[in-house]
Amino acid sequence: MDLTKGNVTKLILRFALPIMLGDLFQQLYISADTAIIGRYAGDSALVAVGSTTFLIRFVIGLFVGISTGASVVLAHCVGARDDERSARTVHTMAALTLIGGVLLSVGGVLGAQGLLCMVDTPQDVLAQATIYLQIYLGGAIFDLIYNVGSGILNAYGNSRRAFFYLMSSSVTNIILDIALIKRIPLGVAGAAIATVASQALAAALVVADMLRTKESYHLYVRNIRLEASLASEILKMGLPAGFQRVIVSLSNVVVQLNVNHYGSAVVGGFSIFNKVDGILMLPCMSLAAAVMSFTGQNFGARKHERIVKGIKVTFWLEMVGWALGSLVCLFFGREILSIFSDDEEILHYGLMTMYYMIPSYWTLGVGNAYVSIIHGMGKSRTASVISILNMCVARQIWIVIANAFGMGLKGILLSYPISWILTLAGAVLYGLYLKKTGGIDEDKHKRADLLCV
Repeated sequence: MDLTKGNVTKLILRFALPIMLGDLFQQLYISADTAIIGRYAGDSALVAVGSTTFLIRFVIGLFVGISTGASVVLAHCVGARDDERSARTVHTMAALTLIGGVLLSVGGVLGAQGLLCMVDTPQDVLAQATIYLQIYLGGAIFDLIYNVGSGILNAYGNSRRAFFYLMSSSVTNIILDIALIKRIPLGVAGAAIATVASQALAAALVVADMLRTKESYHLYVRNIRLEASLASEILKMGLPAGFQRVIVSLSNVVVQLNVNHYGSAVVGGFSIFNKVDGILMLPCMSLAAAVMSFTGQNFGARKHERIVKGIKVTFWLEMVGWALGSLVCLFFGREILSIFSDDEEILHYGLMTMYYMIPSYWTLGVGNAYVSIIHGMGKSRTASVISILNMCVARQIWIVIANAFGMGLKGILLSYPISWILTLAGAVLYGLYLKKTGGIDEDKHKRADLLCV
């Protein structure tokens, strides 16, 4: 899809919708894991799987972040109509993916139990959590291949294809969940095997697409190699985004560590809300992903006035997505959480977490969109610093303060909305700074105007 021509609102919605639906199916199969485990493997298995959520995001965050940065580099090439450079970039991304995937899978299997012990995973679920995490990370190379491949498709505006591949994977995961947890009682191992198998299918589908396409992202196996100059550019753009994901995920791991101190019921409630959280944020996060690709292509094509229109459209759409999601949780929150567990204590803490998060979700959505726009213009380092300072540093400072003043679980939960508000404020202040100083490169005046619409 060419994002440099046509109606801005329609293009962003057409691009964001497949991303949102794909992520929805992904969240559904994650939720299916949780619901089926809770119903057929017991609450201890539910808590075990839930306790690995932030660790998984932490471990794979660096590599997924690098793929995000690489997608921006590719989007600039696509916008500039540089097919030759696009093709070389794709093959360098493929080489980086294979190297990173092997390191991730081997390191994850060997270090799984150590990571769980580092975050004080409750002893009564440690063994099950270790099994789940080892199997999941052992197949993480498939997750990485799919994420990089879908990022390439998105850079070319082909988010619809990535959606169909992810949908196929999600349906497969749910079928395997039922087979390996309900029919063949493998417990957490069955859930992990189902997830890895479905990720392998998604990876195979996206690779097959790249092998048969006639566009410039066609994958020639013999051409997969690390081209030093392109690898350097990809890492320059991707490493800040990767470190951002890792550090923010580490921040969430620290939050999980504090939550773990309150016992299995609190961990269970916090975990089941995280499944709902993943679905609730889909409109906001898919719009952020769409505006990053939109910005990348138009920045490469030097169509700055279209980026201004894209910013305005995206912000309004973010607010609508937040409002709709909040209403659903307000009226049906308990019923939604009851899908995952019927334990009254777990439901109590799940609802508590929900009510502390919902009012400030709009700041997370709009803040992420603003940061994505900065990424899309090639300012990956600045965007990452804004996120790290607020999502990680400020969040941990608040937790220290909350613990010092004995604010308990409620104080820990407040660390999220506080960090979201600060992230949005940081992005806005950066825009005001650029407007005042005129920017820092040859596109400085245009870039400053874009960030301050």
